[in-house]
Amino acid sequence: MTTASNRWQEESDVYNTDNSSFRFVLPPKSVVTFTGQVITEIITPFNDALNNFSKSTQSQNLVIDTTKPNYFNGDAGRAKRVSESDGYVVYQVTDLKGFSAIVYHHTGVWGGVSFQVSSDGNSWTTLPHESFNSVYSSMGWYRKNYFNRITPPVGTKYLKVLFSGAGAWEKQLADISIAVGP
Repeated sequence: MTTASNRWQEESDVYNTDNSSFRFVLPPKSVVTFTGQVITEIITPFNDALNNFSKSTQSQNLVIDTTKPNYFNGDAGRAKRVSESDGYVVYQVTDLKGFSAIVYHHTGVWGGVSFQVSSDGNSWTTLPHESFNSVYSSMGWYRKNYFNRITPPVGTKYLKVLFSGAGAWEKQLADISIAVGP
């Protein structure tokens, strides 16, 4: 998708209207060219609002932070590290097709988030991702949306969200939607 300035992600908003379709609001005089593929298989969304770890497994240094939801647009539960060791959340699904995630970053801390996939839960491969819409929330926190750049390999059954680097509390996973196939 391209606009007159070739920067649609910064100049438009993407709204998920019903977990199966998207509505794009583009600036005036935009030119849109569809270059994707039409998917005819049924893809089921799986969502985790991170109010607890009932839908995932996680490293021992990850906890659910329920403090100060007003800093996070009212979000009452987010996964965060309590030490600077790598921390992760792992989701097991039937057939991973893609994901979108909301992560809050504290001022100036943009790296240290990656996504890995596996067919067996033992051998992991980094899945290229993109991010957009870094929006200020409150008290130095920014909300950022992440999604997979390429389709995961056929047979992918695990998705790992990995936090690394300095600043244990400075990256918090607030929500993740995972698209799974039949």
